[in-house]
Amino acid sequence: MSTVEREKIVVTICGHQFVWERPVRRVCRDILRDIYAVHSQFPSVAANSRAQMLRAQFVRDGEPDKAAEVVVPEIDPIDGLGLPNAALDFLYKWNPAIKVRSYEIDDANETEIAAAFGEVTQFLMRPFVAVQAVRTETQRLESTS
Repeated sequence: MSTVEREKIVVTICGHQFVWERPVRRVCRDILRDIYAVHSQFPSVAANSRAQMLRAQFVRDGEPDKAAEVVVPEIDPIDGLGLPNAALDFLYKWNPAIKVRSYEIDDANETEIAAAFGEVTQFLMRPFVAVQAVRTETQRLESTS
């Protein structure tokens, strides 16, 4: 029987490094649902994140003019205060090593929490985004033939 080596990332919060291993796709889908649930609680943060990602995509695609046209909405202060705690709850739920150190991590600043939550989100979404990109390219090629 062979074992599959899973991709990993390391996130840092309050000076502590935590390994996050990509789970099997079934579990990953459940985790992504929780990520979307966190974002849906804070609409201004979700809108800001979408705009930032769109802007970054235009820059990666070599379209700086389009990137400059993307309007990035302000984050509502109440959303900005609520998101870090919801993000920590998410991190505690899905990574036991982080939960064990919650007594220290609870003192993390908002920037650290957002960075860790963002890194985990991008890491977990990568396989799904890659599959969608292949589907889109395949559809584009089929429609031109």
